[in-house]
Amino acid sequence: ARGEDEVAIHELTKQMLAQDQSVKLEISIQETLACITLRKPVQIAGLGAEVFELVETSCARKMGL
Repeated sequence: ARGEDEVAIHELTKQMLAQDQSVKLEISIQETLACITLRKPVQIAGLGAEVFELVETSCARKMGL
């Protein structure tokens, strides 16, 4: 996210996540930060329903160090 085109970032990430369709991707730009959030529903065997959602957010400075 250090100067890369936002469309290119979306496409590369979609390619990486193509194997697991349950993972949701959100890219956001917040002032000097570029952030990506991944969300994945989690199920526990035997319960048969989504128990919770696992969320990971990572940000990097848009201009590097």
